Amino acid sequence: KSLDDETSVILRTMVRVRHPEATDALIAVISKHAKNAWGWYWIAPLIVELPKEAVPKLEALLATLPDKAVDQLIGYVTELKNRP
Repeated sequence: KSLDDETSVILRTMVRVRHPEATDALIAVISKHAKNAWGWYWIAPLIVELPKEAVPKLEALLATLPDKAVDQLIGYVTELKNRP
């Protein structure tokens, strides 16, 4: 199943307002849709808006994803990790 507009709005809002479950929600969506990486154009940029504390969870997630997904997400995780 592809990502719908409602999921997009909810996830973007959670990240924007720094909801305490935003990281886990984003990881859950990425995990669920790992094989449909084409729809991630809006998900990946949200990674850099997460708190830096999300990096270990995101790195653990990357280890479980298909190479194509890792290729699309690694730059965003690195950007978050290197953010001041």
